[in-house]
Amino acid sequence: MIFGELKERICEILSKGIDSKIMDDLLKSYEKVVSGYRCGRFDDVLIHGGRFAENVFRALWFLTTNKIIDRVRNMKEMYNVLSSSISKVGFSVLILRIAYFGVYSLRSKRDVVHVNPVDPTFMDAVFVVTACNWIIAEFLRTLGAENVSELEKLIHLLMVRDVPLIQRIGEDIVVLGKLGCKHEILLLLYYSLGGMSRSELGKVLGKYYAQPTITNSLKGLLNDRLIFLTRDGKYVITDKGISLVERIYEEFLRKYEK
Repeated sequence: MIFGELKERICEILSKGIDSKIMDDLLKSYEKVVSGYRCGRFDDVLIHGGRFAENVFRALWFLTTNKIIDRVRNMKEMYNVLSSSISKVGFSVLILRIAYFGVYSLRSKRDVVHVNPVDPTFMDAVFVVTACNWIIAEFLRTLGAENVSELEKLIHLLMVRDVPLIQRIGEDIVVLGKLGCKHEILLLLYYSLGGMSRSELGKVLGKYYAQPTITNSLKGLLNDRLIFLTRDGKYVITDKGISLVERIYEEFLRKYEK
């Protein structure tokens, strides 16, 4: 998910050139990529990455033709058409190449939408989420170029999403803010790709909270559907939990920037 105020400003910039429905689809598919990455669901990252790439093509098609399409019927054909016209609206052909040959083609090569797929790897997910970040940043750069200082700040927040609430010191992880056990668990799970076990959480938070407090906090978070316990004993954050964490991040950012 994108921080509330950050998302509002991103929408304001993108709406200068992109149809509102296409823009909404673009950002929703982007948020699903980020959500899948945060929760360690690598197949979701690739699937939603493919949909994100299609929405990128829809947005670029609208920018170059002023025509709205609900779906891309043939990505290769649209790639060829857009390659010769995209520079007229200020975009580099690089955005097309990354969206098509990188994000979209990786989904097809891993075959995650069919039976017997090759399991997506951590590195696949890292590449896709980084590429999607860059593409959104490129839209912002091209459509919002009149305010360079604000644009740099927006792109920095988008590309570098780790706020100084958690620090890794050697092999140890430290939560820097006193936020209460539940919120600190959520921050740790948001930070830790693929989740954490009960023992791992106890090791980090046991310096500050009694183990029964940690256990009761986990039970409360599970009951509130903010986290989920996987079959292999890992606690992972849900989309609902991610929304709460990013509200916490927003509040911290306001204080951090003052």
